[in-house]
Amino acid sequence: MSTLSARAALILALLLAALAPATATASGLPALPHGWPATLQLGLADQPGDAPALHSSVPLGMRYQYLSGGVNRGRDWATYDPDGTFVSRYVKESLKAHTTPVFTYYTLRQSAPGASRRDEGTADLANLRDVKTMRAWY
Repeated sequence: MSTLSARAALILALLLAALAPATATASGLPALPHGWPATLQLGLADQPGDAPALHSSVPLGMRYQYLSGGVNRGRDWATYDPDGTFVSRYVKESLKAHTTPVFTYYTLRQSAPGASRRDEGTADLANLRDVKTMRAWY
């Protein structure tokens, strides 16, 4: 992570913290899950192996990773590491660095038949209209 992006993230976090109300009431909402933070959390997209550096350079509570690759092409996120260990390794590394891992399941765009199209909107619509793709996605 570059020094500039770390500084920008820190400035954004401090600005949001300063603008947030000291207390917020949320009547009628269910209780937060056990261990869930009670405050707004920010994070950055972060590659595997970088959790300690991210945590030491920017005081953010979350680190993000896309799970992508398509659902019907044989090259999805489950094949990133041997035996499908990508997610479990990422979670362990994040927790060891006192950071919450967050995954975005982003597989529609890279699925066939839309993966071969250049325009993202056209690709997504082609996949949404394809029954086999949608069965694989769900």
